[in-house]
Amino acid sequence: MYKQDLRDFINLVGKLDKYRIVEGADWNLEIGRITELGVSVPDGPMLLFDKIKGYTAGYRILTNFLTTTNRVALALGLPAKARGLELVKAWMEKANNENKTIPPIKVSTGSVKENIHVGSDIDLFEFPVPKWHSEDGGRY
Repeated sequence: MYKQDLRDFINLVGKLDKYRIVEGADWNLEIGRITELGVSVPDGPMLLFDKIKGYTAGYRILTNFLTTTNRVALALGLPAKARGLELVKAWMEKANNENKTIPPIKVSTGSVKENIHVGSDIDLFEFPVPKWHSEDGGRY
């Protein structure tokens, strides 16, 4: 698996693959439609939505990050150009060689500790939660 964090993966894709930043999209259906349009294009880009209507810049949504074999290979730490059966074989070999549990590490600082809310500080709509399709029962 990719051994860094999501920010590092986004930067890596930015250097090696197709990646678009979309600013100003609306959480209500627009992000869902743009995401689906991106999937409908062969080898479409990974999409990073920022400055979402009604939200502070930096509260972002990442979509289409595993929609190409190249990005799947990058995420799994496999050769970026592996395709088809070659990709499956590389994953099986890696999984067989690295299939070990990783013991947890307790930390007092780090990106995992950047946003902590408890009790009455919890607001489920602090982060942009899209309504993806018009027939959805709500945002998720």
